[in-house]
Amino acid sequence: MEKETLSKLETVVQKMLGNIDQLKKENSSLNSQLQEKLLKIDELENRISAVTSDQNDISTRVSSLIESIEEWESIYDVDTPESVLEAKLPSTAGANSVPKKESSLFEIGD
Repeated sequence: MEKETLSKLETVVQKMLGNIDQLKKENSSLNSQLQEKLLKIDELENRISAVTSDQNDISTRVSSLIESIEEWESIYDVDTPESVLEAKLPSTAGANSVPKKESSLFEIGD
């Protein structure tokens, strides 16, 4: 009976040792996956940081351009887009008149 008990005990111990080896391999595999995921997270965080920095730079530059345009508009008294169109459209009163020839600095004698 003692042999039988010892045999069962040996079998149980062998199974437990096998389970421990299996769990160690699984643990090692999971640690490797974890390290890969942590590296990927770092890479993605760096990319997000770079994109955010680029967006902030673009936003700053666009704001600066808008301020420059508004300053230009205030200096040259440009009120609305309609005023620009009115300045470019010929008047209806002079529709039948002959267009004025513009002189050019680059024309060579007429």
